[in-house]
Amino acid sequence: MTRHDYRCFGAMLKNQRGSIGVFGALFLTVSISAGALAVDIGRLGVLRSELQNRADAAAMAGATQLDGRAGARARALAVAGQATTEFSNVPAGDAELTVSGVRYFSALEPDLVLADTDAGAAFLEVSLAPKSVEMVFGPILAAFGPDSSTAGAQSMGAVATAGIDPFICHAPPLMMCDLMEFDPAQDLTAPSAAGRQVQLKQSQNSGSPLAPGNFGLLSLPDGSAGAADIERALAAVEPEDCYTLDVTTATGSKTQKVRNGINACLTSALMGQASRIA
Repeated sequence: MTRHDYRCFGAMLKNQRGSIGVFGALFLTVSISAGALAVDIGRLGVLRSELQNRADAAAMAGATQLDGRAGARARALAVAGQATTEFSNVPAGDAELTVSGVRYFSALEPDLVLADTDAGAAFLEVSLAPKSVEMVFGPILAAFGPDSSTAGAQSMGAVATAGIDPFICHAPPLMMCDLMEFDPAQDLTAPSAAGRQVQLKQSQNSGSPLAPGNFGLLSLPDGSAGAADIERALAAVEPEDCYTLDVTTATGSKTQKVRNGINACLTSALMGQASRIA
């Protein structure tokens, strides 16, 4: 190689023309790829939220029907599948988010216990049909990934579980059994039952005086069960306390306090009614 050849080769090594174009092409490729990946991640996030919201709504709506009565599971299934409808523009094909399966449980902890009766169904699990998302970044993944068959699409579903925890507010601390449980033929809504009274406390033996016992008075939600506390709660026209199905009875002799509280409540209610009429 002549000296002239060495000089030409050195000039070629020092020539930097076109280098910006190379870096620009690389940067453009990376930017487009990052943008496509961001779009894919955003679409997957939106679809996940839509699916989970739909599953949560279906589970909570269906759980309201689990009252332990006959046909509770069938009603829960109908409500979970039809009470709400949601569509999404993210997945390909059919965009309606539909319920694909429902299971019922009598307990969730420590282990799941499937419920096979209406009376035992206390929780509802709703599963949504999976939806597929066509990935913008899929062709690139297909080019480099070992499994290119699923690189162009991603599928996801959602599952939600809900139960019912009924409660009643503005109620007096008093619990009475359903009289129709002892005599189903009774119709307490019949005109003949108007004015019928329920004896809250009776003597343990015929003719004997009233004695301490458990007569359906409830401990207040804060745990207090003293006679004065029960009296104040019974006297309130609109008690502030709320009770769940898990209640504790307040035992003991509170006859006079109960009478005073109920009389005070009735007097206040009658006075309020009279003032509204006037």
